[in-house]
Amino acid sequence: MGNRKPSWVVMELLTFGQLSMIYDRMANASDQKAIARLFGTQAELLRSWLQTLSYMRNVCAHHSRLWNRELGNAPKVPKKSPSSWIKWPIEVSDDNIRPYVRLYLVLVVIEFLLQSINPESSWHQRLFELMHKYNRVSKAHMGMPEEWSTDSFWRLSEE
Repeated sequence: MGNRKPSWVVMELLTFGQLSMIYDRMANASDQKAIARLFGTQAELLRSWLQTLSYMRNVCAHHSRLWNRELGNAPKVPKKSPSSWIKWPIEVSDDNIRPYVRLYLVLVVIEFLLQSINPESSWHQRLFELMHKYNRVSKAHMGMPEEWSTDSFWRLSEE
């Protein structure tokens, strides 16, 4: 095998931005589609989501503000909502806020991906607890509906 490393070793060494770029620049669209299917989505959406997650990771790494921020790189959404998707369209309590370019949609993407990667993940429960703890924070400014936790997408009623 020489100096060659298994692909899983290389993947663990990549930054999220590098991973996003590799996916974006794959030579075969059929490979992108196959990977996206593993996550229950389409290549165009997964490409967008990886770019958004990379952007968000950088926002967090540089201690920038997430709340009350319009995202420069918002995730694309399915044209036809899959069965495991949030209530659509997103409605927030402030008509001046565009929820599709806010944090909530990124949280939805994270949960959607986690449901396929690890269906036993309790990340959504920890999000619920965090939002409950800081219940005075304006959900609208995150692009989040007031009753977001009652949406069946979040699986909170199962717990």
